[in-house]
Amino acid sequence: MKIKYKTIFIFLIIFSTFHLVRDIFQILHIENITTTVFEMEKNWCGNYCNWLTIPMEIFIFFGSLIMIKRKKEGNLAYLIAIILAIWTMMFIYDYFIFN
Repeated sequence: MKIKYKTIFIFLIIFSTFHLVRDIFQILHIENITTTVFEMEKNWCGNYCNWLTIPMEIFIFFGSLIMIKRKKEGNLAYLIAIILAIWTMMFIYDYFIFN
């Protein structure tokens, strides 16, 4: 695996871990810097957004771990990219279009 792909997957592991922890804190109403500073108003899905992204975060986390261990790109990498695209479209729709 090329170093740039490995770096991307490591970043995805860190980002999905951070996002998963933040979502769990928001669901449990635990306030800290991640839940107050990085929280945005959810327009179309409300509190369900936290629950909607958890399966994606878990898949991206474990999928990226598998990709790093395999040391080659494959269909799993394409699936991770598709899920990231869906996640990004959800964010753009909620933050830019819905407002």
